[in-house]
Amino acid sequence: MPEDTFGDRLKKLVKMKGISNVTFSNIIGISSPNVYKYFNNKVIPTITLLQIISKEWPDASIRWLLLGEGEALTGENQSQGEELSEKVKSLENIIEDKELIIQLLKDKLENQKI
Repeated sequence: MPEDTFGDRLKKLVKMKGISNVTFSNIIGISSPNVYKYFNNKVIPTITLLQIISKEWPDASIRWLLLGEGEALTGENQSQGEELSEKVKSLENIIEDKELIIQLLKDKLENQKI
């Protein structure tokens, strides 16, 4: 999915930082419903929000957040964020594989009962 909007990029930043939406909400000091308003582009980001993000994550590019230009993260943390994303995808694949194995075993057991 293209990261065309501020909300899309904000969601990606939260994911890259490896935190939940609730944790993000707590860090920036706004309610979860208001966070979702940002995620869904229902409200325009405030200077205060951008200042908090900049303070909490100095490696986050405000230019990228606002305009989609450049890299999301600068420096060492960018590679750490990418590495974390790769690990998450790998774990998701392992879970999918295990779920498939479980389903195949259930099917086999069911066929043996008949």
